[in-house]
Amino acid sequence: MKKIFLFIISSFIFAQNNDYNVVAHSVVSFDKIIEYDKIHKTDGITQKVIPIGKMDYDKMRIDLPPEKTGEESNAASPTQFHYLPSAPLTLDNGFLAIPDNNASIPPDTMGVAGPNHLMATLNTQVRIQDKSGGTISTVSLDSFWSSVNGGSGTFDPKIYYDTAENRFIFTAMDDHNSANSGLLIGVTETSDPTGNWYLWKVDADPFNTYWADFPFVGFNSKWIAFGANMYANSDNSSNGNKIWVFDKTNTYANNLLICRVFSTNFQSFVPCVTFGNEPDLYVIASGWSNLSDDFIRVDKISGPLYSPTYNYVRFVDVPDTTQPANSPQLGGIRDIDNGDSRISASPVFRFGHIFFSYCGRKLSPNRNVIVWGEISPYSSIPVQTGIIQETSVPMHYAFPSIAVNSQTSVVIGFAGFSTGIYASAYFTGREKNDTPHTMRTPQLLKAGEDYYYKTFSGTKNRWGDYSSTCIDPSDDFTFWTIQEYARPDVGTGVNDDRWGTWWGKISFVPEPLSIYYLSFIIYYLLTKRR
Repeated sequence: MKKIFLFIISSFIFAQNNDYNVVAHSVVSFDKIIEYDKIHKTDGITQKVIPIGKMDYDKMRIDLPPEKTGEESNAASPTQFHYLPSAPLTLDNGFLAIPDNNASIPPDTMGVAGPNHLMATLNTQVRIQDKSGGTISTVSLDSFWSSVNGGSGTFDPKIYYDTAENRFIFTAMDDHNSANSGLLIGVTETSDPTGNWYLWKVDADPFNTYWADFPFVGFNSKWIAFGANMYANSDNSSNGNKIWVFDKTNTYANNLLICRVFSTNFQSFVPCVTFGNEPDLYVIASGWSNLSDDFIRVDKISGPLYSPTYNYVRFVDVPDTTQPANSPQLGGIRDIDNGDSRISASPVFRFGHIFFSYCGRKLSPNRNVIVWGEISPYSSIPVQTGIIQETSVPMHYAFPSIAVNSQTSVVIGFAGFSTGIYASAYFTGREKNDTPHTMRTPQLLKAGEDYYYKTFSGTKNRWGDYSSTCIDPSDDFTFWTIQEYARPDVGTGVNDDRWGTWWGKISFVPEPLSIYYLSFIIYYLLTKRR
């Protein structure tokens, strides 16, 4: 095992301020959004290539002396549960989410499950479905945000569900490369996304020097945090990361109260989706290295509600990889862009641990892989980490997302590429009692159906830029994942290839259902009620 390092980092990493300005605010029902969408729908499609700022990994080199560390004495112990016996990982159902309307590349695949609905949010459209795949309503992304002046340049949507408060949390960016750049924020009034939404647009930079890209969302019992990478309007040079921290209770009451704005010269610090009554909000970033080992950096937001502080916690050793390269596909010579190794989907804090996933590249064998891990904020030694890869066939994996249920079972959804297949969607997972540092064999979620190459006015054959995997809040046991795949093209033109997005319902269900398993469930339910 390689040596584990703890690096002493100056505490003056983040600047703190309350510089923010709410540009627009509205309360709007989804029915009104539908009416607006019908009125403003046009026959033509405006094709757009979604911007993505370049990560400056050269800033994330660690040169300070190492110090070995182990578990600290004040480490929190995960809550103890009666765990169900190991069971097969099963795809229970799958259906189309949102198809390609030829308006955007990439789609930025995103969605989440509520108690009774699925809500998919792409760069093109927003769709609410029932859990059998029936479409309830569909509007454009621009139409959804039109009441807060986000009706012309919205992009990078992300959505999550707060199971503690039963609310949807939705964000997107607006007006890239512009002094009008804004952070769009939305929360539902209830657990029903077809009802009322509280919407805001926050000025990304009150001084109009930088624009915001690639949003992040995280929350705990006190705060909702929205993050973004910042780039100069003049030349797109990196200006680090900004995190806006809001009072969660007041936000859900239609009162967006800022607690603090943090800024740094580093990028892609991602707050955790937090389960349980955790007072601290953990923030992590991948891509850190001392030129021989790779690390996850762990920070945290803590303290009083309206005067939180941002502090470095530690580095945690993770499997070593390089930046991902483009991946091949069946049917042609055009490779597909696989992004970089930032954490693109929010990590999960649950049972005292942080669960994460991102894409990297192994050189032996040479292919893109998924790096995943479970770490404690109290130790520089990971609880467990691993790499999802195929060593026998030349498969490439990218754009992962991770979720953790009440049994500490984990599911990761991701994209798969190879010379022998069209671009497809996959998933894998593990249960509490599985061999540590391992995931189950990847399973096919949705097979690609055609060769894919489309750039519009750009130069890259874009995919991603991310995906989403979540638990079903109705039982905290079942998982949902939404992933991108290649659909049949519609012609022979230069932009006639099509992507698609696909929902999958996933669970660990024993087959057949044994008497032992039934008795175990009865025992679990009875003891849970005590």
